[in-house]
Amino acid sequence: MTNLLWPPAENRPHTQSSPTRVADRPPESILDKFAADIPGPKHETDAERAARIAMRRAEILSYHPRNATEAMLATQCIILGMLVAENRRNAASSPRTSSSFNKHLRNISLLIRQSAGLRRILVQRQSRPLAEIDAAVFAALGLSQPVIPRPKDRVMGEEAFSAVIVALHPAPKMLQ
Repeated sequence: MTNLLWPPAENRPHTQSSPTRVADRPPESILDKFAADIPGPKHETDAERAARIAMRRAEILSYHPRNATEAMLATQCIILGMLVAENRRNAASSPRTSSSFNKHLRNISLLIRQSAGLRRILVQRQSRPLAEIDAAVFAALGLSQPVIPRPKDRVMGEEAFSAVIVALHPAPKMLQ
């Protein structure tokens, strides 16, 4: 099989890739976890599961997430799309005069509104620059390395995520 670049090189607009910071990409382990959490068929083989997870991972990346939060929003958009499709199938299989048909139509309408709201939130987040952690907060938390690891760094455990939670939700005064 031969891959042809289209349009030909002389007609293609010149695009220059911009260097992206490591912090602008979600960690691979998070992408794999979100892709694996999207449900699949009951009795799939390991090969089918691996192919499904790779496909879902690519689908999450099609939303261009820059961090774990945006990857989570993209995953939720995908799951809502799956629920809309399932409700459409169920509505098509039920008689048009039944109450279950009307229930499926209401569910479809609700899920589409929720999906549109999530996409709007994702677009709004992506239109703003990523926030940096304040150096004073970083030092006050006792962190000695970045929250998002660089590819050559060792894989960090749960402490990276708990640090983010602590920074966003400080403990009450009586616990400090």
